[in-house]
Amino acid sequence: MFDFHERRKLKQYAYSLPTVVVLLAIVAFLGNSVWSVYLKEQETSERLEQRESYLKDISGRGEALEEEIDRLSSERGLEAELRSKFEVARSGEKVIVIVDAPEASIGKPAEKESFIKGLVDFVLFWN
Repeated sequence: MFDFHERRKLKQYAYSLPTVVVLLAIVAFLGNSVWSVYLKEQETSERLEQRESYLKDISGRGEALEEEIDRLSSERGLEAELRSKFEVARSGEKVIVIVDAPEASIGKPAEKESFIKGLVDFVLFWN
């Protein structure tokens, strides 16, 4: 066992200023390393969430494409798609094409001419 004087010397060395500074430097170094690992873990978890969201979107689109393939595999679905894209009809059927009205005439009421303009046009017409 240590005698009293040897324990006192050990305490003097352990609590001396250079020892405390070295220990604080080691703690700061380890703290910095832990902080950088923590930041990397946060970034990784964000990326994981983004990838999971992307995977969910891709699987949803895959399911929609599978449904579309199933629909187009049947003769009725194929006929409906052809009719919607190419305006075709079977023999004996007639096709009616509806054309929208021009934009200028939609929603604009007929303009009323002012009395003076009508009078000027009437006078100029008779000349």
